[in-house]
Formats: sequence, C-alpha cells, structure tokens
Amino acid sequence: MIQPRSLIVAFLTARAACLGQVALGGAQSGFVTDHAAQSLRPVIGIPGAAYLGRRVALPFGVREAEVRGGIAVVVSSEEEPRAYLVRGLGGAEPTARLLGAADSAHLSDQGTVALLADSREGTLRFVTGLDSTPAPSLPAPGAARLAAFEGESGCAFLLGGKTLEAMCADRPAERRALRELEGDAAAMFYSEAHGGLFVADRELRRVIRLAPPVETSEIEVLAEGLADLKGVRAISKHEIAAVHAEPARAVVIDLRRRAVTGAIELPAPPEKMAYLAAGRILELSRVNRSPLMVIDLAQDRGAFLIPAGESQ
Repeated sequence: MIQPRSLIVAFLTARAACLGQVALGGAQSGFVTDHAAQSLRPVIGIPGAAYLGRRVALPFGVREAEVRGGIAVVVSSEEEPRAYLVRGLGGAEPTARLLGAADSAHLSDQGTVALLADSREGTLRFVTGLDSTPAPSLPAPGAARLAAFEGESGCAFLLGGKTLEAMCADRPAERRALRELEGDAAAMFYSEAHGGLFVADRELRRVIRLAPPVETSEIEVLAEGLADLKGVRAISKHEIAAVHAEPARAVVIDLRRRAVTGAIELPAPPEKMAYLAAGRILELSRVNRSPLMVIDLAQDRGAFLIPAGESQ
C-alpha cells in the first residue's frame, strides 16, 4: 500500500525547518502565475509558513508564464497576446523585452531557449540566447500543444494532435514527423539523464517513457491507473513526479522499479502543473484562479505543501 509522504507536520520539527530552508534556497523559492490577478508573484518563506509576495510590476497583464530562476517568458493577457522576455525577477526593477506575437510559449529547463506559438497565424518560432542576446528564428508553419526541449540544443519534441514531431531552431522549416502516439497526452518532458522522453497520457491513464531514438523505441510503461493526469517532471536522479486529479494526488514514480513509491494527497484537483526550481519544486494551479499550492519534492527531505495565500 502506498504510504503518503510527510506533509506540513514534518515542518514542525527543527530538522524539517532546517531542511526546508535549504530546499527553498532562502526566503524566496520562485515565482508563480496568479491567474486571478494576471500577474507573477514570488513564493516567500519556508515550508508550512510560506505566502505569496507582492505582484511583479510589469506593464502588461500575465496570461501565462514559464519561469527559470530570474528569467521568465510571459504571454500577455492583451487582446492580441504577445510574448515577452522578463529578466531580473526578484530585483527592484525587472525588465521586459518583446519577443513577438504568441498565445503560448514553452521554455527550456535552463531558460536559454523558448518556443513561441501563434495560433492566429498558425506559426512556430524559436528564440535562442535568452540568457544573453535573444535571437528569434524565422517563423515556420505549425502548432504545438505540448513541447519538450532536448536539453539546451535548440531542438524540441512537439505534439499538436497525436503525431510526435521534432523541430530545431537552426532549421525550423525541417519539421520531422517521428511517430504516432496513442491516447491523449497531457504533458511531456525530455531528459537525457533520465533516459528519454516522458509522456503523461490522460486517456490511457499512464506515464510512459520513450528511449532514444524515440521514433523507433518500444513504449515503456512506468505507471498505470492514474486518472486525469495533469503533469509529469523529474525530481531526482531516479524519480519522476506525476500529478493527477482523480483523486487529486502527486505521485512519485521510481524509474528503476517502474512503480509508484509514494503519494501526496492534494486538497483540490489541479488543472496545470509547472516547476519552479531544478525540476523538483512544483506549482499546481487552477485556471483563472490564484495558485493552488507549491510542493517541494526534494529527495530525502520529505514533501511539503506550501499554502499560496494572499500577498502580505
């Protein structure tokens, strides 16, 4: 039987408090999207005593955002949404630079490459050099409901319908179809260190891995019976986390055992999942509402629910 990991009560011990400080990296652990307020807000404090700080001052409303450290790619809530590169998060005066028209954006794990999708024009565009001088690629026709970057190479796996494709920033016109996927993918990520491409399938209620080369490899089922999957991410060398809504839980999957080895009951079903730091601090949110919670799944440090309350 799955044993739930320790929750907020673990924070009450001195050891957990100390570890929580380390896990969150100080007073500020990251930034979440407050959909209700159309803004970015910092998560401040240690597990069990965290809250959302003041809104980041930006000249536009935030529809969605992906954050990596002090960098974010933000899609505005304007009538004709655009993507912006925001730098200096956590500083006194963050800066925003227009990247182009887009109604969705995907950001690589290290925050150096972005993929912008504009459904109105039916185009995709890479932007490289986000940590130095942003360089947009030529737009290419296509759509990407999901994207998983192949490291910081400027290449990504894309999924619009059921066809898994590959596309690179230096040759965006050469979009390649790789294979058909069964079911209905809700989320995916790629990690060479973890052995390939991971897909959370809400229709077939499972998490799978495709080892390189993904176009020909056998499907490896890592966990089954996870209803209404919302997201999947790596959290340690040999573990990934998947979040699903029926029942509302975050589960830990051991890649060596191909089995669920831990679970955290969630107070409400999430609709989206993002990560804040090093792949292990996860933001769970409900569309058009304030963030639901943040979970720190640091290996050997327990798992803490961080209430996402009003700004203080």
